[in-house]
Amino acid sequence: MIIHESSSSSINRDLCLETVKRFIDYDWKCNFRLSNAKDILQDVTTCPKKCNFLTNDLYNYGNSLEKIHLTIGSKRDIFYFCSGLGYKANFSIDCSSWNAKEYIIWDYAHACFVEDAQCVLINKYCVCHCMPGYILMEEKCLKSKIVLTCSIE
Repeated sequence: MIIHESSSSSINRDLCLETVKRFIDYDWKCNFRLSNAKDILQDVTTCPKKCNFLTNDLYNYGNSLEKIHLTIGSKRDIFYFCSGLGYKANFSIDCSSWNAKEYIIWDYAHACFVEDAQCVLINKYCVCHCMPGYILMEEKCLKSKIVLTCSIE
């Protein structure tokens, strides 16, 4: 009798949302190798804030991205991707430390263009994070050190 030992691996690191987006756009996300995931999930860009990325139970072959659990500040969402055969991979992306004064989330794609912000589109969900030195006001990123002058009569 031959017994094949199957061991799984995990990936746990801080990443830019843009890096996770690269994986979502990957043509083979419904049938990927562990080595592909490790290669794609390497930060090659800089971003204002990173999120903790965690996935467990990835196998050398036959993984399929089933869903992503995304937490930004106090907001949580789940996005579904592939169904069918293969080992079901679930990604957890935790951005709970983000300051609500620095980011905005829309549930429609057309809003994903904010000046002085870095925006990422995940399915039909847009996340924009103001660049360093900017704060969010009325769905716009404005310089955080604006001097207001007015005279009171």
